[in-house]
Amino acid sequence: MGHHDLSYRLFFTHRLMIRDLLQEIVEEPWVERLDLDSGSLAETSFVSATHETRASDVIWKFPRKDSGQPGHVYVLLELQSRPDPSMPVRFMGYESLFYQRLIASEPAVSWRKLPLVFPVLLYNGAERWNVATDLGSSLGDLDPSAEIYRPRFRYRLVDEAAYPLEKLTALNSPVAELFLIERCENWPEVLARLPHLRRSIPASEASLRRAFATWLQRVILPRFGLSPEDVSAVLS
Repeated sequence: MGHHDLSYRLFFTHRLMIRDLLQEIVEEPWVERLDLDSGSLAETSFVSATHETRASDVIWKFPRKDSGQPGHVYVLLELQSRPDPSMPVRFMGYESLFYQRLIASEPAVSWRKLPLVFPVLLYNGAERWNVATDLGSSLGDLDPSAEIYRPRFRYRLVDEAAYPLEKLTALNSPVAELFLIERCENWPEVLARLPHLRRSIPASEASLRRAFATWLQRVILPRFGLSPEDVSAVLS
């Protein structure tokens, strides 16, 4: 796995990043029902019935603000840099294995309502995302009477390049700055964004600042033909 993919995975293990992604970018009504300040990371590796290991990128567990049951939900975040036609099936596989593991670890769950899992795909590739965002539309037809059995599994696509620039620049968010810096075409444009990035990350988030500094040095600088030694203290 390259520095770029590793950087994104590290970014979204920080509560501030997943909170801003859900609140500012996903921005759907269900997000407001989650206690985003009390989330915790969940195990991402699954073992199938044939003892094959599968791993999602990042999974967060959030308590609900209301009194609904179960009292928490999960957000399964996948990070992708190129279109993958198998994405709906991959997501379905991750979610199925997740529920199997949950039932195996908590047998009582098998007869109660299971917690909701929200699949979110963060795509940062240059090529347009041209893959279906639901499983049902990827399947063939048979007869109208069979439609009730068509799976409606859907995931939420967050396409960095498709998000409106005016909305991103209006946000005070490290996620927005991540998206904006990814769109920069030269190093001076990146430098112009760094003051905004610094302001968007509280001083108390030292680990997140280090993650961005490493990403800038190992991913962004080389993208423009520069080495880490060419620029010092990029995010001091």
